[in-house]
Amino acid sequence: MTEVVHHRPGEAHLMASEAPSAAPPGQSRHPEPSGRAVLALVGTMAGDGLRAVVDSGRMLRSRFLAPDRLEGPEADVVDPAERRNLVVRPAILGFLAVLAVSVGASLPSSPFKFEWPGVWFFGVPATQAGSQWGVYFTLAAVYGGLVLFGRVWWWMCRLYQHRRGVPVSQLRWVFVLWSLPMLVIAPLFSRDAYSYAAQGEMVSHHISPYLYGPNQLGNNAFTIPVDHLWQNAPAPYGPFFLQLDGFFARITMHNDLATIVLLRLLAFAGVVLIAVCVPKLASLYKRDGAELFTLMVLNPVTIFHLIGGAHNDALMLGLLVCGLTLAKARRPVLAVVLCALATAVKAPAALGIVYVGWSWLGPEAPIRDRIRPLVTSLLLGVGIVGFFSYVSGLGWGWVKILGTPGAVRSWTAPTESMALVLTGIAHFLHIGVGFSGVLTGTRLFGLLTALGVGAWLLLNS
Repeated sequence: MTEVVHHRPGEAHLMASEAPSAAPPGQSRHPEPSGRAVLALVGTMAGDGLRAVVDSGRMLRSRFLAPDRLEGPEADVVDPAERRNLVVRPAILGFLAVLAVSVGASLPSSPFKFEWPGVWFFGVPATQAGSQWGVYFTLAAVYGGLVLFGRVWWWMCRLYQHRRGVPVSQLRWVFVLWSLPMLVIAPLFSRDAYSYAAQGEMVSHHISPYLYGPNQLGNNAFTIPVDHLWQNAPAPYGPFFLQLDGFFARITMHNDLATIVLLRLLAFAGVVLIAVCVPKLASLYKRDGAELFTLMVLNPVTIFHLIGGAHNDALMLGLLVCGLTLAKARRPVLAVVLCALATAVKAPAALGIVYVGWSWLGPEAPIRDRIRPLVTSLLLGVGIVGFFSYVSGLGWGWVKILGTPGAVRSWTAPTESMALVLTGIAHFLHIGVGFSGVLTGTRLFGLLTALGVGAWLLLNS
């Protein structure tokens, strides 16, 4: 009798005698599942998913929050002679991956950028006609490059976790090498940068982006590339970013392409801020700088999304990381200032102000003593954001429209993807529920989960 052994050790063997018997002749081996069976299957999958999340949380806690981990792991120190092999080889492979993505995304008829004559310096056809074979090639190049890049980055994370001593200065050159192709291609995977440019043009003409959408500019080079979902949508961004945005539109003499280039450079500057602060942050936490630099700066989201997509999240994160670094270095006032500037770019950075106030007196301070510096931090942060709101002349209108991004249905938003999946399952089981009701529930669940996780992290920080 033959045993079928599972690959994971510790699991029970499935004996051949325990396997389901063959179906009688004329009967199907796979009967049509009933609604109860489908519900049981969904419940099992949900349980497995929940266990995976819990296991992942325990792993992250042991890796990043345990006291012995903060003192630095027991790892092999890299010999200077092998540093080149640990940096050069992945740098070259990663550059080839970025180059493949850049070339594939820049080809005519690429689905990864906006196709319209004149919206970028190259890679945009004179007409909107394209080749089907060109689409296949660009798909292969972009997805192949992304897979290769993810593999290289994961290998570097695993390697630097166990081999300490790789100089961060060498990894900075890797960052520059990988970023260069992203700086010259059209905005990647998203058309948000075109929305930024149109909003900056509105500010330069004294049109409030908090009251109107880009369509107020009429049909011109700024508004044509803007996604139709945002044509009538007000801007949910802070006054500091919109002031910079309007400044770019003015100094470029209202040139759409030049404004996009400056917005891309602004996003790159935000990532550079992260790259500068990460080594200091690592030393303050007694961690290896190369490991954190690879995790935070060289990851695919940073390279392809923040820089490639020219997203203003890069500026927010750069200011936020600088603020948290200063907070850890016992400079809380400057930390609040930078976190407030980050909040005046995008509202989620306000959590940094809360963290700085909470940790103002150090990790050993009792909860009662933390209340006063927390209130001080909040008042200072609100004052700085209010100053920019007043000086810009835009006011606090952005606070009222922070729900604007939620109007879009996207699989990339976890709560919306959960709602889409649950609604699909309900319709399959002929359960009469609407998507809007399910979405309200999943968003509430996501909000409560985020608040719970945030409170737990704050109390354990």
